Amino acid sequence: MSNKGFTIIEVVVAAFILIVGISGMLGLINQTFSYASNNSLNMEATYLGKEGIEIVKNIRDSNFLKIAKGVSGNWNDGLDNCTSGTGGCEADYKYETLQSFGGGHYLWWNGSFWSYDASGYQGPFMRKIIITPFDIDGSTGLPNELNVLVNVSWNDQRGAHTFSVQENLYRWW
Repeated sequence: MSNKGFTIIEVVVAAFILIVGISGMLGLINQTFSYASNNSLNMEATYLGKEGIEIVKNIRDSNFLKIAKGVSGNWNDGLDNCTSGTGGCEADYKYETLQSFGGGHYLWWNGSFWSYDASGYQGPFMRKIIITPFDIDGSTGLPNELNVLVNVSWNDQRGAHTFSVQENLYRWW
């Protein structure tokens, strides 16, 4: 006598194997989306860190231009109040000077760029700039070099993150 069909044990084992396989694939897909989201935030933090350096360079270069035009001032005007002792600064292209960090504000995305203006939607990022003077010139009392450290921090479902960018600026004028 030949019975054709499956026993209940065979059906349960097949269903178990199918469920384990599908669960594994769903877990892998979920992990992939999580990593993609995390990579996106890392890339944005990299951009914001580099932008912070560029804002500081723009202020330094504006100071050089003012000096070249005969306006009194120093190459590090507006950059000397961002030391770690003062708590650092915030930077935005809309302002000609760096603003005191003061606990920090979140950057807002307005559809085109990140800014401290509360328009668009509030992002997860905070940017802090710390400038450390080096190689103080004995005759002028001015530094010949500035170390610029930009820390971009954010929180997501994986916890707190910080990305740092650092560069040295020189009094090359």
